[in-house]
Amino acid sequence: MLSFISMILLALPMALGGQPVYGKTIHNSAFDCTGKADGLAGIGCDGYVECIGQKNVTHFCTLYEYFDRDTTSCIGTTNNHTGCTHFNVCKNMTDGRYPDFEKNCQTYFTCHGKNFFGHQYCPAGLVFDQALEICNWATSVPFPCGTKPAAG
Repeated sequence: MLSFISMILLALPMALGGQPVYGKTIHNSAFDCTGKADGLAGIGCDGYVECIGQKNVTHFCTLYEYFDRDTTSCIGTTNNHTGCTHFNVCKNMTDGRYPDFEKNCQTYFTCHGKNFFGHQYCPAGLVFDQALEICNWATSVPFPCGTKPAAG
């Protein structure tokens, strides 16, 4: 499940009118540092936001790294302690929502502009219907996510 800070970091690139700039620093991000002391303001899998002189500075990790809260640096998944486990699964995918087969389609993930925008959960008892891009009853969703017989 995405933390509030992770969701902010995922939303920052869209608020800035573009895609994440991995390994780069972006000034004047959407995170508000007005009245805040200098220092780390928020962390997420893809990077962190710090306040410097009441200005927002967002740092994104490189594509195959995650921000580690213990070392306060960007490191690979084999060494991190954040629980971040997904490389950019959207690298070769078109925009849309996709079922997470590892979670029996009870969750799905969103790809936009070749970027991973996190997992979302279907309400209890529902599975993700990829054709309609919604959560639906398993009896209304074809295999492999549901039990609806194939048409034809």
